[in-house]
Amino acid sequence: MCLQYYNFLRLGFSATRGSQQYARDVATYLSGAIEKLGMFELVTRGDELPVFAFKLKENVKNYTVFDVSSALRERGWTLPAYTFPKNRTDVAVLRVRRKNWSQSRPR
Repeated sequence: MCLQYYNFLRLGFSATRGSQQYARDVATYLSGAIEKLGMFELVTRGDELPVFAFKLKENVKNYTVFDVSSALRERGWTLPAYTFPKNRTDVAVLRVRRKNWSQSRPR
C-alpha cells in the first residue's frame, strides 16, 4: 500500500491511472484467451482489478489445477493453485497476477 501511494505521488494521477488501466486490459485479454481454451471456467475476469482466477470445468477429470500450476511453473509462470476457505473447499482455482503485465507471450 505504501509503495502504491509513493508511486501515485511520484507519477501523478494520470500515469497511475494509465498503468492500472493497462494492467486491467491485459488481465481481461488473458482471461478471455484462457476462457476460449474450453477447459477452464473463469471465476473473475480481471476487469475490476488486474488479477483474475479460473478453475477447471466440471467435465475435466484427468488433471487438476495443481497439475496445471506445476506445468506452468516449468515454463516460467507462477500461477498459485489453491482451494477456497472452509465453506468452499470443494473449489480449487488458479490465480493470475503479474507485477509487470504484458500481452507478449512468456518464454
